[in-house]
Amino acid sequence: MAPATPTGLHVDEVTETSIEWHWNAVEGALAYAVQISMDEMFDATDTIDHSLENHYTVSDLEPGTSVYLRVAAAAGTLEAPILSPWSTHVTGTADVPPPPPPPMPDPVMVGFMVPDGEFPMEPDDEDDKETAMATVNHDIMVMSNTSAVITAMWLDDANGVSLASGENMPFAHVDWGALQADVVSDGVTFMIQRTTMGANQEMEPTGDVAYVTCGPFACMDGADAPEISIADSAVCAGWDPSVELEVGWVNNEIDTAPDTDGMQDAMDGVDLGWRTTSSAGMSVTHHFSGVANGQNLKVSGPGAGKGTSEAYAMTSSSVGPSKYSPALFQDLGTDGAVGGTGDDADSLVCAGTGATDPYGGSTANALDKPEECFRVNTRGSTKTNYLSGYSIELQANASAVGWGEIDWDAFDDLTCDSMTFAASDLVDVCDLFADEVEQALDAGWAGSKGTAVNFVLATGDADTLMTLEIPAPTSASSYRFATNWFNPSGKGDPGTDIYNDTDDTTDGVQRAPATLALLDADDDPKFGDFGKVDFEKRAAGDEAPSTDAGSWVFGSDGTAENANSATDNKCSDDDGGEACDAEFTEMMEFTFASGSALGCKETVMVEVTCTWDANGEMGRYRADDHEVDGADGSPGSFFGDFELTETGGDRTAGYIGAFAKCTVN
Repeated sequence: MAPATPTGLHVDEVTETSIEWHWNAVEGALAYAVQISMDEMFDATDTIDHSLENHYTVSDLEPGTSVYLRVAAAAGTLEAPILSPWSTHVTGTADVPPPPPPPMPDPVMVGFMVPDGEFPMEPDDEDDKETAMATVNHDIMVMSNTSAVITAMWLDDANGVSLASGENMPFAHVDWGALQADVVSDGVTFMIQRTTMGANQEMEPTGDVAYVTCGPFACMDGADAPEISIADSAVCAGWDPSVELEVGWVNNEIDTAPDTDGMQDAMDGVDLGWRTTSSAGMSVTHHFSGVANGQNLKVSGPGAGKGTSEAYAMTSSSVGPSKYSPALFQDLGTDGAVGGTGDDADSLVCAGTGATDPYGGSTANALDKPEECFRVNTRGSTKTNYLSGYSIELQANASAVGWGEIDWDAFDDLTCDSMTFAASDLVDVCDLFADEVEQALDAGWAGSKGTAVNFVLATGDADTLMTLEIPAPTSASSYRFATNWFNPSGKGDPGTDIYNDTDDTTDGVQRAPATLALLDADDDPKFGDFGKVDFEKRAAGDEAPSTDAGSWVFGSDGTAENANSATDNKCSDDDGGEACDAEFTEMMEFTFASGSALGCKETVMVEVTCTWDANGEMGRYRADDHEVDGADGSPGSFFGDFELTETGGDRTAGYIGAFAKCTVN
C-alpha cells in the first residue's frame, strides 16, 4: 500500500547560495524522494534525489536563482520501494546581496606651508604683552584635496575664505589677527569645511571638516597648538658643528739632570691645534676629567668663530694661561719661567725656537705646525697625561628662541644642547707612535748588517764562547716624537733612546745592543753549535805556528779551536770530522716605548739571519779583519775584536769580518 503524500512542504531557510525545504513527516515512510527542477515543468530529465530526513537543501547556487522542488514519501523496502504521489511543488529563490553603499569621499586633508625663515603668525613691534598682536602670514600656501571654506575660529565675525582643490594662498587678501599672548599659549585654530555645488549652483558645506592650529613658529593638524621647543631656534635648527684636531710635535724627553733623577721634562706634551666648522659662533669649555695622577679641570676658554675649518685660538684677553694650568703649557715669559710675566705670558706655546724647533728648524723632520698651536701636558714626576681626559664642549651663541619684541615665559630654559668632542676620539697618539717606530726601523734596520763582538775562546767556566750583537737602529731620526725608547730584550721598561744616545763610549752613553749567544760552554746545540772557528795562530811574518804574544794573523789547520773536546774539533770530512760552517735564522723580540706619560709601547719581532764560515774566508776581506791584539797573552783576547769599520780596501757589503754574514729585517 502506498504511503500518504507529504504535506506542509515549504522553504525554511534561504542564503545567497542555498535553499532549504522542510515538510511534515509521513507515518510509515522509510525515506523521501525529492525532485528538483529549474522550471515548473517536471519531467524525467529533472534530478531525483532522496532524503532520510524531512528536509532537503540545494547548494552552490548563484544569487537570485529560483529552484522548484516536490517531494514523495517512500514505503515498502529499499529493494522495492512504494512511492506516494508527488506533492505540489514549492519554489525557492536564493537571496540577492544588497548593492554596495556609495563610496565615501576622502576625508578633508590640508597642509599649511610657511615660507622658509618666516613665521605662520607674524608678530608686530609692540612690547606690551597685553596688546601685542600677530597677523596670519599672507604668504602661507595651503594645499587642499577638495574645495572647501577656511575659517578663523578665534574670530567671531570673520568670513570664510574659499579654497580650491590643489594650491591656494587664501590669506593674501585678509588680515586675520590674534593677540600674541593667545598665539603663544594656545595657538590659533583654522576650520576647513568641504563644500559641494548645490542645487542653486552655489557652494554649500557638506559637514566634512578638518582643523589646523598654528603657534608662533609652526602649524599642525588638529585643534592643539604645536609644542614650542629649542628646535624653533633658527640657530639651533641648523647647528651641526664638526671639529678636527691637528697634531704636531710630541715632546717626550726625559730630564736627565742629576737633581731631577731622570724625571720627565717640565715641557713634555703634545702640540695640538683645533679647527672648528660651525654655522654659528660658539662658546667653548675645556674639560680635563678622569685624568690619572692629575687635576680634573673645567675652564671656560675663548669662543670659537662661525665658519668652515676655522683655527681655534686658545687664548684671548679674557682667558689667561694661568686658568689652564696645569693641563696646558703656558709660554715662557721674559723672566724665563713657565707662565711668566713677560710680553708673551698670555699665549700658550708649542715647540721651542731656533735649532730645537721641529717646525722648520734644524731637526731631521720639519713638521707642519698646527695653526693656533698649544701644548697639552704629559709631564711631571707623577707622569700625568692630561691628553687622555681632554675634551671641549661647544655651545652655539645667540641660540635663544625669540619671536617679536617680547621674551615670553614659554621660551625660558630653551637652549641648544651642547656638543662635546674628546681629543682621544680624534687622535690616537699611540697609533702615531707605532708609525714612528716603523719609520725608525725602516731607516735603521732594513737590510742592515749586525756587528760581531766579544768573540772569545772559552776557558774553564766561561759562559760565552761567541756572541752576536744587534745594535739599536743607528740611522733612525725623529719624525714626530722627541725620543723613542728601546729595549733589546723585549721585556721590562726600555731604557735607551735611539734618537739621542750615541755609540760614543767616551761620553759614557751607548745604545744598548741585543746580544745573541751563538755557542756556549756546555756545547748547547741551540744553533747547531753555530760559530766554531778553525784558525792557526802565528806571529806576523812567521811561517811556523807560534804562541808568542804580539800581533797575530789567522790561518786554517782543519780543527776547531773553540771546540770543547778533541773528538769534535774536526772541521772537514777529509780529516774525519763534521764541517764547522753553519747558518741559522732566529726571531728576536724588541720593545719600543714613548717613554712619557703617554704610555705607548710597540713590540716588534725581528728576523736575524746569519751565515758562518769557520775558515774565515767568506768573500773578500782585508788582512786586518784577522788581526788580533794578544799583548796581554790571555785566552780571552785570543781572537780579539773584529774591525767594525771599513777604513781601507774593499770588503763585501753586509759581512762581519770574514767569518760571519748577518742581516736584520
